[in-house]
Amino acid sequence: LSQQVIVPVQHPERALPKVEEWLHYRRTDQEQDIREDQKRMEQAKKLLLSTPLSIAEVSERSGYGNYRVFTKAFKKSEGVTPSQYRRNFLEE
Repeated sequence: LSQQVIVPVQHPERALPKVEEWLHYRRTDQEQDIREDQKRMEQAKKLLLSTPLSIAEVSERSGYGNYRVFTKAFKKSEGVTPSQYRRNFLEE
């Protein structure tokens, strides 16, 4: 957790439900972000294999605002760069 939760010293029992609620919503938001990232990555993979679009265009159409961010996320997710992914598929 990057944020600190301050618990009032006089009544810590009042803070516990708030902390649990905050943690629940934080976890839910993170799970939603992960699902959205997975959808964007699936869209990018489809575009890479089914269109002649440039990597920058695939990045843009997949919802990544920045080509470098896309390439880094793709490599982290798939273990290869988008260009390598496309090349590997075409070689098969």
